[in-house]
Amino acid sequence: MSICDIVQSLAESLGLFLIRHFFVIIPGNFLSLCYIHGREEIIKSVHIVLEESMMNIEAMRQRLKEKAGPGAGMILLHNGVVRGTSRDGSLVNSIEVQADFQQLEKILEEARKMKGILAVEAELRTGTLQVGDDIMILGVAGDIRDNVIHCLAATLDRIKSEVTSKKEFK
Repeated sequence: MSICDIVQSLAESLGLFLIRHFFVIIPGNFLSLCYIHGREEIIKSVHIVLEESMMNIEAMRQRLKEKAGPGAGMILLHNGVVRGTSRDGSLVNSIEVQADFQQLEKILEEARKMKGILAVEAELRTGTLQVGDDIMILGVAGDIRDNVIHCLAATLDRIKSEVTSKKEFK
C-alpha cells in the first residue's frame, strides 16, 4: 500500500472527500493532511505518532529554532508525562487519552499570533499510555522570556481544558 493509499484511506475513515491532497512527513513521525472539500478550502492536520517511535524533544527544539529564526531570544518546551499517581495520590497503572485535533490546530494558530511569538508546535499522543510515557510536547519560540512563558502557559492550559480528555486506570 502506498502513502497516497494510506492518506486516502485515512481521509475516508474521517468522512472526508478528497478532491486534492498532499502530505508531508515531518520530523517526529507526524503526518499532516490538507484537503479541499467542495468549494471551501479546509485544512486539517491529522497527527499520527508511529507506534515504535517516541516523541523527540530535541527534534522539536530544532524545528522551532529554524522556524523562529534570528528573532528568537527564548525557546521553551513542556514535556507532559504519565504520572504513577493521580492528583488525589492514588496509584495509576495507565491512562486513556482522547484529543480533538481540530481544536488543537485552532489553539496553536491563535498562539502563533500572540505578541512576540515566532513559532509554536505541539505533539500529542492518544490512546492507552503507561506510567512514564510521554503524553505531549509543547514548544514555543519567541522574542523575550515574558512573552514566551505567557504563551506556553496559556496554550498549555487551553490544550488541557479544550483538547484532551483522559481516564485513569488504577
